[in-house]
Amino acid sequence: MFEIGGRYANRRGPFKTLGFLSVRTSMIEAILPKKAVGGFSSTYKRIKGGKISSATPGVYIHPDPDVDKWGAEMRVTLRASPSELTQLDFGRHAYAVDDPARPRESYRINNNGYVWDILRLGFELGSSQSVSQIQAAIPTIYLDDFRNGMSKAV
Repeated sequence: MFEIGGRYANRRGPFKTLGFLSVRTSMIEAILPKKAVGGFSSTYKRIKGGKISSATPGVYIHPDPDVDKWGAEMRVTLRASPSELTQLDFGRHAYAVDDPARPRESYRINNNGYVWDILRLGFELGSSQSVSQIQAAIPTIYLDDFRNGMSKAV
């Protein structure tokens, strides 16, 4: 998604947004029905190199084996003001909606593809992010944009 030759080529907004998210993400979650744990675990291991369990921060395995869910539901929760939110670019298919617990203070991006993309760039499930780890994955030509987003988030 964020490859130089991909759909974000010559677009600086998504990298500014990644900088903002590296500071303001309060939680990255995966809600899994039991039947989706195997597939999710396999993809997670391929991307992150480790295994998941019910003890992994941000992972919630639904206790009801008959829950009406077909697969993983992944989301990012971030803190932002409404005016800050208008400055962020999550891409064509990802957008932020009010977090029901804190409307107009906290927002959610409910998009599995987007979450997988940011996990590939060094973000982690749970509430703890390593800005330096994420920054190391940003292409050099977008580092100023990433840092600009970080500064807007402080």
